[in-house]
Amino acid sequence: MNNTLETLAGLNDDELRAVGARVNELLKAHDDERKAKALADARAVEAKAKAEARAFARLGGPEPQGHYRKAAAPLRQGTRLSCRSSLPASVE
Repeated sequence: MNNTLETLAGLNDDELRAVGARVNELLKAHDDERKAKALADARAVEAKAKAEARAFARLGGPEPQGHYRKAAAPLRQGTRLSCRSSLPASVE
């Protein structure tokens, strides 16, 4: 590393600019490689999740939980709820 720094110190301005440009090219190439790998990994995870969801749906698994759960049916008009219970007042 020290030898590299000494070599760089011996370069003129134009040579240093050329080295800097090459460094930027290499950094961009590394970034592009990391981005491509991250996208490929994300696509693989997405494909696996979709395949598992389709397989699970074919097996008739339980209702999905969380964000994708079906909304509860609305209460019938005129149904009152008691503060003591979640049963309609007519049942208490």
